[in-house]
Amino acid sequence: MVSPSETRSADTDAMQVTHTNDLTSLALTCSALHGLAIPQMYSRFDIVWPDTLSSSDHPAGVDALSYGLATLVMGEDLFHELPPRRSLPCPHCGCSCLAPGREEAETLRRVRRGNYYAQYTRKFSVGNGPLVWVQEYAVTKETGKMLGTLVALAVARMVNLETFVWDMPTGVLRDVWIALSSLADRPGHESRLERVWVRWHDNSENAMRPLAGPPTASSVTLPETHAAVASATGHPSLVQRYGHVEYPSLSILPPLKSLSVLDIDEPSYLEEMAVLIERSRDRLKELRIGISAKAHQAPWLKPAGNWQAEQPSPISGVCGWPKSGGVLGAVLGRSEEPVRPEGASKAPASPGLHGATATATAEALSPLPLSTDSINAITVDMQNTHISEHSGQASEPKAPRESHKASPETTFAVSGDRQLKLETLELERVVLSIPVALHALDWTRLATLTILRCDGHEKLWRALRRQFSPSTSRSKHGRRGGSQSSSTEYQLRLKHIHTDAVSPYLLLFIKDTLAPNTLQTLFLHEAPMYDSVVHIDAIYKNAIRNHHLSLQKILVDSTQRSPGGSEMPSVRWYKWMFTRQMITFISSGRMPRLRELSIALHSRDWHYFIQRLPYMPHLRALHIPHIARPVHRDPKELAMLILDIVTIRPEVGITYVGVQNKCYEILEAKDGDPGEFYDTDDSHSEGFVPGGEEWAGSDTNEEESDDDGGASAVDSHSELSSDDRGSSDGEDSDLDCNKSRVSFRLREILFYDDKIAVFKARHGVL
Repeated sequence: MVSPSETRSADTDAMQVTHTNDLTSLALTCSALHGLAIPQMYSRFDIVWPDTLSSSDHPAGVDALSYGLATLVMGEDLFHELPPRRSLPCPHCGCSCLAPGREEAETLRRVRRGNYYAQYTRKFSVGNGPLVWVQEYAVTKETGKMLGTLVALAVARMVNLETFVWDMPTGVLRDVWIALSSLADRPGHESRLERVWVRWHDNSENAMRPLAGPPTASSVTLPETHAAVASATGHPSLVQRYGHVEYPSLSILPPLKSLSVLDIDEPSYLEEMAVLIERSRDRLKELRIGISAKAHQAPWLKPAGNWQAEQPSPISGVCGWPKSGGVLGAVLGRSEEPVRPEGASKAPASPGLHGATATATAEALSPLPLSTDSINAITVDMQNTHISEHSGQASEPKAPRESHKASPETTFAVSGDRQLKLETLELERVVLSIPVALHALDWTRLATLTILRCDGHEKLWRALRRQFSPSTSRSKHGRRGGSQSSSTEYQLRLKHIHTDAVSPYLLLFIKDTLAPNTLQTLFLHEAPMYDSVVHIDAIYKNAIRNHHLSLQKILVDSTQRSPGGSEMPSVRWYKWMFTRQMITFISSGRMPRLRELSIALHSRDWHYFIQRLPYMPHLRALHIPHIARPVHRDPKELAMLILDIVTIRPEVGITYVGVQNKCYEILEAKDGDPGEFYDTDDSHSEGFVPGGEEWAGSDTNEEESDDDGGASAVDSHSELSSDDRGSSDGEDSDLDCNKSRVSFRLREILFYDDKIAVFKARHGVL
């Protein structure tokens, strides 16, 4: 019989070996197990930095970055190109020939100086860490150059690499990009690279440096783009434009399924992204764009007005910028070959990135944004559509649409086959251009949407709600004979929403545009410079209750944070503190799929909340960032109260508990463990690391009905309390004794951001 403790987590299995140390021991057992363990051990190369509060002056474990790479860069026959050793004279006759049998011995004796383990690596990941340690690996320093060379050598041997993650804001050396692009040039081997995540470094110092003398190794273009430099007469050459950045980078990568580029502070990064996105147009499913906190107010990043065309020398000082559609226009609005109607005159060449004499290669490297006429046509189309919806007359928008019918850019912008069919879109500090966003993306396919610190968010929610309002279809066959029944058809398929722009328009969008009980993830923050007018009861009524049967992960936090994501001392988080009525609802059995929860509570509701944890047996992770007026100020004491509930009711599936700034893992205590209820102080173990009116709360919640598919609180209580723990006459005393042996303990850990979504989302940044 399987005990409840054996089913606490789906990640643990007695028949599987998942820890690296266990795999290492297994590999040392015999050659057969060595062959089975090695591919698993080297399938991932993950570097996670320790916490800033580490007592060590030098970060422990960081040397694994260089030591691990040194293990992978040397192949078995790395030195085969060296000349053979000189033969020694024969001891018998003195001739230079080898003695009999010695030649065979020299041939058979081979010393292995390397390995072939890099071919098993499918994920290469370097995480972010404290700035005081990370900055030593910047590409502008000697250590960073050496690290980049090691990474390039290792990546070039990872022929089966699928994921490349560089979240360390140090910059990525040009050689690394060339190594990644070489994975698509292997004869008889297709590139398996699907996902690239890069966080750029602060390049403001290099941007101010003039390019003098011969170009450096980082600024020299590839051979196939060398002709473009010489032909761009009268305009800044590629060397002058890209001399202070690592170039080329993203533009030479093969088509991808997932692309994430964060902390962008250079226009060249966006231009390189545009080339790669266009190449991956038929394959790209995930896109993340993040602008640097230091550069997001720069004039060249803001969309140019409809009256302003792209000029070679704009007031921003950046050639070719600002774009008509801003960042989104530059990245999403590019077309390789715009479709022009027959007889249409060719539009004059734009004096943007390159001149009229630039070669085809240089044109391929420059993004072609949506033109001003295209933006105007789309805007008129949106306005006419909105008028027709309210007036009910279909003839109104026809004349303006026909007036722009002959525009080639408009044909591309509204063409459905040229839209990006993304499933995940995440934006940070991007000024939103609504016409570009609506017409460059196929929103009916989008499942995950993240909007953080983006100007124009209210216009986006209004435009999406207006364009994708559900339609009502009538059926002749109803429940009763001869009667008609109506059904609502929803166009959007959004399941995951994460935003710090919580406005009434957002809640109206969730309530009116998404089908009830379809939203699975709801993460709501408050932006650093945005004070939301939405109350917690509005979030509860319009979002949580409307999707209570489908919601799996909830985070509602109004903590005031700095632009970098760090928490600031304030009491603004009181605004979105959950009331007792809301606690009653989420723990009444009406949310059967809830797995992760992060909310703020009042101290008077704390004991009421933990008493109702048995009514949420499927909850896996719990995060309580704030408790108003707490009696117990120690986070561990609060976590121990949750541990008591889990010990008494082992069917409660909570494994990870985050209280304020501390995180704990609930583990089953071993027999005879003297410290089974105490922290083992293993903090680094496995550390991969529309407005609403106020209404009175009611525990009974009379508005709730039992026909919503969920069990009531009474039913949930009776079901969970009906377990047989032994009769009163002592017949099942042995069973009671065995159950009493099941105990649990707390272990303090780092927040598992890579395992628990609410832990990762608590920062409010990408």
